[in-house]
Amino acid sequence: MVEEQKGKRQYEFLAMQEQIKPHFLYNTLDNIHAMIFLKNTDDALRMCKALGQFYRSSLSGGRSLVTVEKELEIVGSYLTIQQMRFHNRFTYTIECESGVRSWLIPKMIVQPLVENAIRHGIRDCDYPGELHVRAFAQGDAVVLSVRDNGVGFPEDKIRRLTGDGKIERDGEGFGLASVIDRLRIYYDPICSLEITNHEPGCTVSILIRRKEAA
Repeated sequence: MVEEQKGKRQYEFLAMQEQIKPHFLYNTLDNIHAMIFLKNTDDALRMCKALGQFYRSSLSGGRSLVTVEKELEIVGSYLTIQQMRFHNRFTYTIECESGVRSWLIPKMIVQPLVENAIRHGIRDCDYPGELHVRAFAQGDAVVLSVRDNGVGFPEDKIRRLTGDGKIERDGEGFGLASVIDRLRIYYDPICSLEITNHEPGCTVSILIRRKEAA
């Protein structure tokens, strides 16, 4: 029964990881098609290259865990594509402490935080957006944070996402709820998620302590 439950949790974990790929692929291909139609071949080629890098990194030989360094490569390719889609309406930085580059974390765990920051934080702002992605050590844990200068998080949604109860989805894409689900399935109870509003914007941080080998 223990092995059966463990297998079920792993299956759920892998299934959740796959949810991001189809809709992102379709949206990006639509953008590439529009660029080609408008004869903007340079940008179409650049977006094709970034899309190939994104999928090459995210496939990772079918592994469910990747290094922090590899995860940030995925995020970098994703942000290149999104920056082009939004016509450079935002800038971004990605920082990683050398000591955590080789730590293993769930694949595609930071990208949804970045997607959320763009879609719900800075997309509708009337000023230039900024995104800062960081990975750094904190004791025996790695912290993965995404900070934006957007509109911030409604306080009631913060309570729903960071509480212990069942998370209600709002039908707006992959999002933070699925990130929390995957962390609970694979890492619970040695992980945590924190959302902090500031002026302007907010920071979403995931803290993952070292997981002992089974």
